[in-house]
Amino acid sequence: MKVSKIILIILCLTALCAINTQQVKSQNLETIYISSNGNVFSSANTTVPIQQEGNIYTFTDDLFSIASFVIQRSNIIIDGAGFNLVGEGDIGIDVSFLNNVTIKNLNIMGGFYYGINIIDSSSIKIIDNNITGNYEAVFLYNSGQNTIDGNNISNNQIGIDLQSSPDNLIRNNNLNNGYNFAVYGSDLSHFINNIDASNTVNGKKVYYFVNTNNQVVSPGTYPDAGFVALVGCTNITVRDLELSNNGQGLLLAYTTSSTIGQNSITNNYNGIMLFRSSNNIVNSNDITNNYRGVQFSNSSNSNSITANNISDNTNGLFLFESSQNAITGNNITDNGTGIGFRASLSNRIYTNYFVNNDEQVYDYYLTNSSITQSLNFWSVSYQIGGNYWSDYRGVDVKSGPNQNQTGSDKIGDTPYILYGSNKDDFPLLPYGSPPAISINSPESKTYSTTDVELDFTVSETTAWIKYSLDGQTNVTITGNTILTGLTEGSHTITIYAEDLDGFSSMSETITFTVSENAEPTQTEEFPITWIAGAIVIVIGAALLIYMFRIKKK
Repeated sequence: MKVSKIILIILCLTALCAINTQQVKSQNLETIYISSNGNVFSSANTTVPIQQEGNIYTFTDDLFSIASFVIQRSNIIIDGAGFNLVGEGDIGIDVSFLNNVTIKNLNIMGGFYYGINIIDSSSIKIIDNNITGNYEAVFLYNSGQNTIDGNNISNNQIGIDLQSSPDNLIRNNNLNNGYNFAVYGSDLSHFINNIDASNTVNGKKVYYFVNTNNQVVSPGTYPDAGFVALVGCTNITVRDLELSNNGQGLLLAYTTSSTIGQNSITNNYNGIMLFRSSNNIVNSNDITNNYRGVQFSNSSNSNSITANNISDNTNGLFLFESSQNAITGNNITDNGTGIGFRASLSNRIYTNYFVNNDEQVYDYYLTNSSITQSLNFWSVSYQIGGNYWSDYRGVDVKSGPNQNQTGSDKIGDTPYILYGSNKDDFPLLPYGSPPAISINSPESKTYSTTDVELDFTVSETTAWIKYSLDGQTNVTITGNTILTGLTEGSHTITIYAEDLDGFSSMSETITFTVSENAEPTQTEEFPITWIAGAIVIVIGAALLIYMFRIKKK
């Protein structure tokens, strides 16, 4: 009893300490402001260790437990002087709707969501800072003509993220993060930035090509590539690179007639991203462990994606408002979703291997009917066939364009149904097909007996056959049998079989009913009848012999 009381007291004290710690932590967070009139103050009314001389604000000590450092004045310089800004709020340094602000020599660390957040601002200079341990280190939105130079950006989830932000100068930054570098936008100008190979991601160089034509990007021509972007380019070949840990391993924006081949693209958010890029070839790449393996966005049309290994991604391929692409001969394996769509039409998808994806195909239309259903072609002709689907449960015992001729042809006899009007009419079965199982009895009707015959056929020789009655444990059988002792009411029966090549299948599940007051089937007890008959015959024969002997005497 005493021990129990002591344990209870310790637990209570621990809980109180935890609550108290959280309260103090929350109360100590403060927001620092440089107001529009130039004053420096704290939301907690504490003294802020920043010295002001005209338009220069210099740190004189570290700032801890900061919710945010909000800058509301343009035309100033903030010199961290090597001190730390440590906190856990949404934004470390907030620069919104300003121009001509310099942030330099500062260590921004801790748990901020954005280390430096720049919104609708220009001529902002981020120079010689260390930015570590945040979700996003530097985020720019709708902000142009800024400079990011000489920063060490490490151990953040995202390093530099440019969104709809053109004409920025980015130099001499060292990035080592989950996703180091990313550029997004909705217009060509959003992708045009001045970024050179003085920037590194995980020790490898950033190559950012703008309006470049007729180049080969390979280890021989551009060594140690860690990030590659093609913006407004034509006839570029990118080959034999290893691109990892970026928002896009390889970015094509407004780029045409280029070839991406034999690259290893891993651990990016988007492995390969095409934005308004058409007539490109993506061939024989290893695209693995990305959030999205290949993304087509905003009218990226008429591209050819062929013979790639696209595996172990959250989403293998995703098409957003992109049409008439050819996706052929790819190994699309072990992804969360094999291929996804949003309002993307008339893409030709055939001779691919969709294997063990959690969801083979997804369309946003399925959860939002206001979005146009993506209607695509999943097979071209009987001669070429469709795709291989690891979860296809059809069989191959017939052949021909209508699958009504005798003999197998390594094409499923029935279509693989996807969703809506999408289906693969000629699903490939290159490895053979599982056995076809047909149940002749029981039928879907009511029986007046508790013993029902189980009669079935299997299309080929089997390694084993099993049945499940009413969803119970499978029972192994060698052929037709009798289901005995069935109870009154509804029952289900399913038969399973595996052929000698290891392909297994299941029959249709049959539902049947045993009527009230049903009785066992009356069968003749032939052994007793025959024994009794034999006895009668023997006795009769003995009597005849006996009588014959008496008469003879």
